[in-house]
Amino acid sequence: MREVIDIIEHSDWQEKFLHKIQSIIHDDHHNTKNYVNFEKRLPLYDCFTIVINNGVIEAASGLFNSGIYPKEVARALDRCYYFNWRESNPFARKKNGTAFSSMYMWPYQVNVAKELGYKAVFCSSQTIKTRRMLGRVCDMIEEYQPTLQDKLYNTCRLVNEKVNEEKDCWQNVGLYKFDETYKLSLPSMEISEYEKRY
Repeated sequence: MREVIDIIEHSDWQEKFLHKIQSIIHDDHHNTKNYVNFEKRLPLYDCFTIVINNGVIEAASGLFNSGIYPKEVARALDRCYYFNWRESNPFARKKNGTAFSSMYMWPYQVNVAKELGYKAVFCSSQTIKTRRMLGRVCDMIEEYQPTLQDKLYNTCRLVNEKVNEEKDCWQNVGLYKFDETYKLSLPSMEISEYEKRY
């Protein structure tokens, strides 16, 4: 049976998770760098969830702001990782109903964001190639369904009020609002401009 555990709240799982991610660091996954020295980033999360199945960690991600984003919004599914990513497409709804992002981690993290008083929460994916995939994830989420935004948003930290222009910083964003009047204030770019620039 699968369950979601917040390892910020249940610190007994932190060491197990930090040990487990050593396999990521030595892997050929394109986001390996995101998990180097992760023990320093972990305390900055509002919550960091793992999905376990009979004591085995299958997936992980967190709810993050830590001063990187405007104070009224947080990023959910931050540093999302599936430990069996080679064997299956983690974002597809599988026969056994296990789409870890949409069914387990997203609802948990959005509930935490709501309790903490955020006005909105977003998830994101890199590159135009993943846009359709993020749209499918948004569509399959039943509780707190995010809306895929028309523009790309810069999800990297602003440095001295300058936008980080690295290609991977401009991401597809799915946004869920607790406050319908909320406007996402991250730097944005039209998709056509991104395609010209990169």
